[in-house]
Amino acid sequence: MDELENINLKTSYELLDYLNKLKIRNDFESEILMVDIGNLLHEIVYIYYKKNKKVGDVFNFCKSEIYKFIERNERLKLNIESPVFVNLIDEAVRVINALDYIDENSDFLPTYFEFEFDEKNPIKLKNISLVGKVDRVDVFNDMLRVVDYKSGTIKPGLNELYYGKKLQLFLYSCAMENILNKKVVGCFYLPLHNKYEKSDENSYSLKGFYLAEDFVVKAFDKRIEAGGESSDIVSAKLKADGSVAITSKDKQLDSTDMNVLKEYSKKVSELAVDEIRSGYIKPSPTEKDCFCEYCPYVHVCLKNSSNVQCRPSNKVTLDSFKEVKDETI
Repeated sequence: MDELENINLKTSYELLDYLNKLKIRNDFESEILMVDIGNLLHEIVYIYYKKNKKVGDVFNFCKSEIYKFIERNERLKLNIESPVFVNLIDEAVRVINALDYIDENSDFLPTYFEFEFDEKNPIKLKNISLVGKVDRVDVFNDMLRVVDYKSGTIKPGLNELYYGKKLQLFLYSCAMENILNKKVVGCFYLPLHNKYEKSDENSYSLKGFYLAEDFVVKAFDKRIEAGGESSDIVSAKLKADGSVAITSKDKQLDSTDMNVLKEYSKKVSELAVDEIRSGYIKPSPTEKDCFCEYCPYVHVCLKNSSNVQCRPSNKVTLDSFKEVKDETI
């Protein structure tokens, strides 16, 4: 680091180039990472559905796929005796049982897996076309339910969307509506890894945004009844008159709000592309961000030396998206 202090780096590009020349590597390359667990569970779920759930004994299926995954990764093979993988077999079984539970009690049918929107069917922005892949798309009549698998803690909210940190659910929704010519009535994260906590809440429930209409909620959970219990598949409940009980205004949307959020996600993406093309990569964290805690380059970052001003992280509501200015993003 003494050498780094003696050089004159005029731009962030020069800094990144210099770091590459130093060939800095993570000291923990042999460890089992959270991303490994997420990727492994993601692959098991993908194979499970591609085989139409015809896998025989679920425990043996999960065990077999986990060790196939390990054998393909030299780094993970070093940890093949780790109790993490033994526990992960049970976790994979719980994930599959939870997915079966959701499918059995929903009118939506898991239909598309690893669904790509490519150069032929991109998300068209004013300055670029976005391509990507959606984990899963469920279909019921003319309605779509977009599902994105996530590992770790999931707390979707408007703040993350407003400040440009989590755009994928609504970008995926834009792509699927364009390609499949059906309406997205819900876009959700689905956890593939919990913390083995004992709780009355279903750790694998769908967490995200949806159209707050009774016919939509009933399609998400066929068992839900007017004046009855809340669903344990999606955060929803019907009032005695059959209408949806609004318990979370920022996640239970009407059609107008759903469209506003989709257009906003595209707007943020357009601005990000403009900044990247112009060479602007100055750090712009919000007050509540703690990304530095996980960054291996935190000690050589220009954040502290470039007078970075953290953006405020105030409470965001649906009204915040209606008349937004570019500089607030």
